[in-house]
Amino acid sequence: MENISVYNENEEYVQSANTLFHFMKERQFLTDILDRKALVPRYCNEDIPYLNIEIAGKKINKISILQKCFCDMPFHKLSEKNKISVVDDEITESEKEHIENSSSHTDFYGEYAVAFSKRWGEENGLQPVVYVNSKSDYTETFKDYINDSLCSEELGDVVFYYILSRLAYIKPLRGGMERYLESGKKVKVMKNFHDEKEWRYVPSQSVLSENNIQNIIVSEAIIEEKDNISNELQNREYQNIWLKFEYADIKYIIVPNPAERIELINYINSLPNSKFGDKDVEIQKGILISRILVLSEIKGDW
Repeated sequence: MENISVYNENEEYVQSANTLFHFMKERQFLTDILDRKALVPRYCNEDIPYLNIEIAGKKINKISILQKCFCDMPFHKLSEKNKISVVDDEITESEKEHIENSSSHTDFYGEYAVAFSKRWGEENGLQPVVYVNSKSDYTETFKDYINDSLCSEELGDVVFYYILSRLAYIKPLRGGMERYLESGKKVKVMKNFHDEKEWRYVPSQSVLSENNIQNIIVSEAIIEEKDNISNELQNREYQNIWLKFEYADIKYIIVPNPAERIELINYINSLPNSKFGDKDVEIQKGILISRILVLSEIKGDW
């Protein structure tokens, strides 16, 4: 008898959400995404001292990875406080208390979001982050492999790109993260990264090579320019590295409050009909508007 596979998307993920959320801090970032119908990857710094990588006798403690990050946390976890510790002796007790009380995922990453089904993420090459225990044999073996490979006089392209790919998708279980207070003061907090349930989009190596772009920056001098480089990638000449979507792919749009919902409704209604394919445009816009959720209204229902 022929085996029959039954697929039920709603039951595929039980312990995590069937949705991938990308959060951001400003409405402009959200409207830019809707205008482009794409998410543009940016270089983001990652601390890697636990890997003990050395290049030309110099230890590499920080790299910058070209990526776009998502999480698959259930709704009720998005506004839940996380346990963090403040690594800064120069802040006041009230500032420390404020940071500890504003430790949810939306506090860290913003109250605007666009969300897609996890099936869409899989089909578009998103990959869950591999969280590593710095004391595990897995990590020790990887450290040895990297350093031995970098010491080789004949480091082939396959090995080189394999190392870059692995580095692009790993993160320590715990680590430091910078936060800014309302005063503009920058502080460092320690948090459990595993709780973020991160997925990443990193453009494929073949597409990056076509555009002469690296998925990882190692040079300290170039890392200092990462924001300028990331901004340049927003130009349409680089759109083949963007993560593109159709409006029908959007599962939810999240805004902080009712006033922001009105602003976003007005923005969606102002979008050119051509972006919707000039077919049943009003219906398509209405469906997109119906997917707007207001964070302040739904927190009590989580």
